[in-house]
Amino acid sequence: MDIVPRVTTDLDFMDAYLEDTLPALAKDAVGRPLPKLLYWLLDARGKIDSLYDKGKDAEPVQALLAVGKTLMHGCPLIMWENDTSVPKLIRDHLGPTDDPAFLEAYKYKKLERGEDPVQRVLFEHSLTYQGLSYNKQD
Repeated sequence: MDIVPRVTTDLDFMDAYLEDTLPALAKDAVGRPLPKLLYWLLDARGKIDSLYDKGKDAEPVQALLAVGKTLMHGCPLIMWENDTSVPKLIRDHLGPTDDPAFLEAYKYKKLERGEDPVQRVLFEHSLTYQGLSYNKQD
């Protein structure tokens, strides 16, 4: 699942993503450039953890997260589960649901052992922009 639509609207997904990915990045990414989105996420997480003693549990951070939980995409999203799947038109939903018509039904899938977190996020995001591109090359 592409991480980009989740950045501002699905904080539980983002938290699960960071908890799973940070150890793999710390072990593997030394000296390797990170995509801008990953750098931004890691930088934001580091700033929160260093600015506040309680990290994401600090009161100002919790207030910001409360606002973030009220954000949702106003229009439908197109999602590809993998590079051979048929695109799905889904909507955002304020709150958890298992209904596959909604973005929140698609939970974060943990990294497989040895899976490269940078390559995974780039591949999952490429499903969206390649799927929407006009000049597809087979």
